[in-house]
Amino acid sequence: MSDEPTSVLDALRVLAADGYDASFSLVEGGVQCSVCGVAHPIERIRAARVYRFEGPSDPDEEAAVYALRCPRCGAQGALVSTYGAGADPALADHLDVPRARSRDR
Repeated sequence: MSDEPTSVLDALRVLAADGYDASFSLVEGGVQCSVCGVAHPIERIRAARVYRFEGPSDPDEEAAVYALRCPRCGAQGALVSTYGAGADPALADHLDVPRARSRDR
């Protein structure tokens, strides 16, 4: 596998290998951790990595994979979301920032 994943599945595999094995889901007003079950406001979540993918010909196939850490329990995991025009604006505005594109700090 190359340094950069070429698909959402590749990104999830890379993250799992690096200890990001929990999952996060979007809920109204925030992001919920699958380990502790707490839903956090988007403003409390920081992305360690962001991978973006575009479908070859279909804008509906755009996706982003975010590597996240739960601010309460410390679990590390991934959140898969739409990217581009269909993305949640609050999530994209908060997590798609230059610091989120770098590797773990």
